[in-house]
Amino acid sequence: MSSSTVSRIIYTHHHWDHIYGACEFGVPVTAHILCKAILESEARKPWGIEFLQEEIRRNPKLEVSYKARAKSIDDWEVFQIILPQEVFEKENLIDLDGLVIEVEHVGGAHAEDSIVVKVPQDGVMFLGDCYYPPPLHPHEEDPVPSLEMLRRLQNSAYDLYVEGHDKPFTRSELLNFLQQIDEQR
Repeated sequence: MSSSTVSRIIYTHHHWDHIYGACEFGVPVTAHILCKAILESEARKPWGIEFLQEEIRRNPKLEVSYKARAKSIDDWEVFQIILPQEVFEKENLIDLDGLVIEVEHVGGAHAEDSIVVKVPQDGVMFLGDCYYPPPLHPHEEDPVPSLEMLRRLQNSAYDLYVEGHDKPFTRSELLNFLQQIDEQR
């Protein structure tokens, strides 16, 4: 995909692996208002190899995440965090040349600013990481995904669910999965 075919970016939440690539496109970004506030703070940090190494020394639990960040950026001198130009609080509609996209804040343990992106005319919902457990570094206990959030998000209007780090699944697969979990209880 060439950058000229991208006309807007939607951040599902503020985590680096969902926002760092935006600086390659030069297009408007939409996100939840909490995402913008968090990224304003992140953008003020002196990102670079030395900063990442110092943060790992300060908090060794950051090592996996920060080493991955270090590998993802070729030139820290030109790197920048792109702040959202358009924000919303609960829900918003985005019209992209007749394609109506719905964005909805869902929050959750993974990130307080998590949103889902719905394309109702195509029956597709992008979940990002909203039902995932929290990242490992700020927590001690074994995190588990939010099955309750998945139950709330399943909707007969959507046939395909696309998550942030795994393959998409159908509504039928989602319902079967939730039924198996219920049967195990």
